[in-house]
Amino acid sequence: RDYREAVKVFVGIAMLLPFTLGLIFPYYLYRQKKFYVTHAAFGEDHFRFPVTARKFYEIYLVVAMIFLTLVSGLSFALPAVFSPIISMIPVRSANGAAATVPWVPIILMLSLILTSVLSYPYLQAAVTNAVWNGASLADHRFKSTLTAAGLTRLYLVNSLAIMFSMGLL
Repeated sequence: RDYREAVKVFVGIAMLLPFTLGLIFPYYLYRQKKFYVTHAAFGEDHFRFPVTARKFYEIYLVVAMIFLTLVSGLSFALPAVFSPIISMIPVRSANGAAATVPWVPIILMLSLILTSVLSYPYLQAAVTNAVWNGASLADHRFKSTLTAAGLTRLYLVNSLAIMFSMGLL
């Protein structure tokens, strides 16, 4: 089929990521999704994808705002919550003297991890809804109602099932 367009979408735009400091990533994702949808067909009917890159930039802007709000909020909240616990942990250096632990990087890392866990389901749900709500086949439209809460629940239940089954599920 159209290998030149595939290389342009999947390799060419990816090569621009470092030069744009990642700001082209929503456009890159948009072009990938558009390629997938418009190169699919059912019989003689091809899928259409009228969604614009603007929708993907809006989604990533919301995720960036959520991410920054949660990281800054958690960076202030976690020390308040954990300071009584942290003060009870005796820390000694190798020679037995009292030592200080760099809690700021640890708390920042915990807030980054927690924020990622909370914002990723929203990102996946929003992108999936944008793709499927925009796609159409002949006279047929699709409707996706995936929610971040539902996706978070799915991720949590699946993670617990994997852990408790020791990976056998």
